[in-house]
This record gives sequence, C-alpha cells and structure tokens, in this order.
Amino acid sequence: MIAGHYYYQLTDQDWWDGSASFVFGGGDPECFRDRMNVVICDHDLADGYAGKLGFAVRRFLPTLSSGTFWPFVRAGLGVGIERFSDDDTTGLAFLLLGGGGLRASVAEGIAVSAGAELELGLATFSNGVGGEPQLGLNISAGVEFNL
Repeated sequence: MIAGHYYYQLTDQDWWDGSASFVFGGGDPECFRDRMNVVICDHDLADGYAGKLGFAVRRFLPTLSSGTFWPFVRAGLGVGIERFSDDDTTGLAFLLLGGGGLRASVAEGIAVSAGAELELGLATFSNGVGGEPQLGLNISAGVEFNL
C-alpha cells in the first residue's frame, strides 16, 4: 500500500486529514458458483487492487504531548474502489476509519510518524457477488513535511 496525507490545521489540537491510498495485490481467480448458483469468493489478504480516499480529523492529545512527541487519534470516513481483475469483479466500499499513533519532531518542519488504523465498512461488488463486509488494519510509518 502506498498512501499520502494532506493535513490542514483547524484548531490547536485538531487537523483535517485528507488521504489517498493505492493497494497493489495479486492472486488467482477465487470466485465460483456453488450448487445453488450462489457466487462465492474466497480471496486472500493480499489479493486484488484498490484506490481509496479518506476524510478524517486528527486530534493531538495535549495532556500527553511535549515539544518533541505528539500522540494522536484519528477518526473519519472513507470510500474506495476495489478490483479483483482475475475474477472480473469490481466493488465500491464505504468505510469508517479509526486509529492513532505518534508524531515525533526531528527538525524544523520535519517529523516522523507511526500509527495504526482500523477500517470497517461495507462494499457492493459486481458479477453477482453483492454486498460484503470490509475489515482492514493498516500499520504505517512516514515522514511529514511542513510546506
């Protein structure tokens, strides 16, 4: 997964967090029709491709923050397109996002961050698959620059 975030300061503790991410997977065809003619798919965790947009608020926890370390929580909504090309199946996902992490200032206008985020939602897929629950866990590390 490759992701980028854009932060905009709303208050002293709250920042708007817009994100775009792209997931690159693989896999063989995993969908089939059972004896009742119901479509069943059994994709693995690393199968398929996706593009997602996230709209969230990142809140720094002021009682725990210092001049260098800034713990935060993040909550928001997401929407994504998911594709399993070997099965010719595409889906539209709507997600709730929640997580947290730690930002550490390393120089003027530069920080490193680490965090974890849980995605929970529902997607509707083509080719008779229908609605499917969505659950994801993202663990990340990154560098932040002030522009």
